[in-house]
Amino acid sequence: MRKLSIEQYINYWENTHRKCSNDLEAVLFPNKPVWFNRFFDRVQKYAISRYLKNVHISGKRILDLGCGRGRWLEYFSYRGGVVQGIDLSQSAVRICRKKGYICYQGSIDDLSVFQSRFDYITSITVLLHLPYEAKEKAVNQIGRKLKEGGKAILIESTWNDPAPHVYPLSNKEWIALFRKNGMKLVYEEAHLWNFARRSRYFQKSEKIAIAIDYVLDFLLMFFMKGKRGNKCMEHLFVFEKVRT
Repeated sequence: MRKLSIEQYINYWENTHRKCSNDLEAVLFPNKPVWFNRFFDRVQKYAISRYLKNVHISGKRILDLGCGRGRWLEYFSYRGGVVQGIDLSQSAVRICRKKGYICYQGSIDDLSVFQSRFDYITSITVLLHLPYEAKEKAVNQIGRKLKEGGKAILIESTWNDPAPHVYPLSNKEWIALFRKNGMKLVYEEAHLWNFARRSRYFQKSEKIAIAIDYVLDFLLMFFMKGKRGNKCMEHLFVFEKVRT
């Protein structure tokens, strides 16, 4: 399937935020019911929470890329982080600002609006949506805006996703791209299998598929902690900016 151009990509996300009334629908799967998107929200937050279990983020400066309507700003703020966000969508930024967050409209391949550096920069299924020609610029910007020793936390696609608005990379390609821009891999974990939903046996009942995957995915995340997976759809990566 042909991928969207940069112009189409920008229009896609602005139109999505305008059309979607539900916050999760706007940033996860448009035109899907609340229960469907809630599953993906929960497995993502479980993965991030488990990684952060022994990490002290209170008082740390955190930038969330593609912040949407603020679900990760809220998540990190609740845990004491000093949060800021950036998103392509003017509609999404307006909503974040109404919630009291510092948020800017713009593409994540240009973070010049932020004057200082961050302890953490997060991209939860955001870089995967950036066209290839802009992806390297964005990773370069992450390297520039992280403090030395700061970390980039990602959940990104590592399978050959055919969707026109997804531009995936393999594990090795993600690692090489971040290394090229001054960051080393310090943690990697398999994420999101969705075996039932991807199986032809449950094509007529997505609700049953999600119910099965709810159990399977949490079990697999438990057993695959800190390990790379071959059959999963995404990975959790943590990259640290190399001290010079």
